[in-house]
Amino acid sequence: MAISETNTDYRQEYFINQDIKSKVYSIIFSERDQKTKGSGTALVIHNKWMKHYYSVVRVSPYILVVKFLFIQREIWVWSIYAAPNNQNMRKNLIDELIIAMEGHDRSVHNTVVLHVVLGDFNDTINNRIDRSPSTGQPGSQFLMQLSQLGLYDVCRSLYPDAEMFTHEKWDKNKSKSGPISKSRIDQIWITHEPDVIPVEFSVHSSQMITNSHHSIISTTIDISGFIRNNFRHCVPDQLQDSDLGDKHQNKRIVDFSKITNVQWENFTETLDREIEAWDFQQLIDGFNSEIQLRDGKDTDEEEIKRRFNELWDNVMSAISIAMNIELPMKLVKYPGSRNTRHKLSFADKTMRHTTKLESLIRKICKDTGRRGTIVQNSKNANSTFSWKMAQRLSKIQESIEKRCNIIHSDIPKWLLSTQDAVKEHIIIDRAVISNKNESVRLAIDPNTIRTHAKDTFAGILRKRNTKSIEQDVFWSNIYRPKGEFTECMANLMDEITLEEWQRTLEL
Repeated sequence: MAISETNTDYRQEYFINQDIKSKVYSIIFSERDQKTKGSGTALVIHNKWMKHYYSVVRVSPYILVVKFLFIQREIWVWSIYAAPNNQNMRKNLIDELIIAMEGHDRSVHNTVVLHVVLGDFNDTINNRIDRSPSTGQPGSQFLMQLSQLGLYDVCRSLYPDAEMFTHEKWDKNKSKSGPISKSRIDQIWITHEPDVIPVEFSVHSSQMITNSHHSIISTTIDISGFIRNNFRHCVPDQLQDSDLGDKHQNKRIVDFSKITNVQWENFTETLDREIEAWDFQQLIDGFNSEIQLRDGKDTDEEEIKRRFNELWDNVMSAISIAMNIELPMKLVKYPGSRNTRHKLSFADKTMRHTTKLESLIRKICKDTGRRGTIVQNSKNANSTFSWKMAQRLSKIQESIEKRCNIIHSDIPKWLLSTQDAVKEHIIIDRAVISNKNESVRLAIDPNTIRTHAKDTFAGILRKRNTKSIEQDVFWSNIYRPKGEFTECMANLMDEITLEEWQRTLEL
């Protein structure tokens, strides 16, 4: 919803949205012309559309562009206020529209943009039906330029010749019983898109609402085909039964990709037999005759609806029976019926995968043993090959079982073994010894090496000698206990006697 002449700066937008009691809507404001009173425009947006909002461009105090993003689609809503005799604003709007529409290449950006321009234009394009009293003056060049850019007026696309006025001009002293003139200066323009269909346009009086000379205009535009992957209002929601739980929401539908011509023919024959069994033609003829006999009389509409719904339910039952018998079906899980798997612990996951590994190894062993038997029987191979293969498979089986036991019993050790870290033992088999009295020599005696290594590491990791900090008299007095409460706290840790409990309870 667009609002013109707000006289509010966008810097107050945050505080205004905080004051809105209903959090269903949000307001985006344009700039404000500090020198002019009638300036500023705003857009009131429902929160379900705010999920797609991604950018705002405040072109001027009279032009506000809010952009919404969808899958390969964008909707740009232009909220404008064309102040009277403000030609700069009109030229600025045309220039911005030209840049936006000509600068967007669909083949490059892979998106289609729908432009919606709405607000107070203060102009009309057909003065014969858009003004009262009508005039013979030509229409506004500004609105003609909008038409040349590929936009069209929603009101005139639905009601080409209807007189619909959105603004009334009254005498200042209000002595007359009616307005001096009427005009349709509040308009909504959109770009031509094949999947965007205007459905309704209406004008609402603003009396007792804003008490403005401008009426409130509204339009309904069908963009269900314009927005890609717009399936929220389609089959899944209609098929779900609110009386059933989530686990019963799975539906069986026809798998059209697997249907053959023979199955279609069988389906047709089965459906014909079901229709003959239900004798639908006789039921329909009887129903039509009852309606004709009751024509012109007081008929019970609820009874007719009930009979019609019952007949239609029977038709659907016949189709469903033939479909389940002859056509391939598949199970569809809708969003309300997702099967959520409980989150497994790490140990459970490892056990599950190792169990699969064990079963796979058993199968390999079984197949290999069977293959070895066939080869032996067919070619009289040496039995040594089978014995070596059995020994090799036995070692593989033992290694796998050992690994599985490690996984089940000691998970940290198993994780460490799977990493690339190499844990090597350090062996010191020689040492270079040098001191003040002797020259440098190479020691290979194990006892000498052990003693030298012990002395070396003892010197590196020796205990440090720390000097005590001497405090002066001033700090010593500060850290000394005062002793004021020593006497009263002397018996604080003594056990409470029965007499003390009684005295306490008597207070």
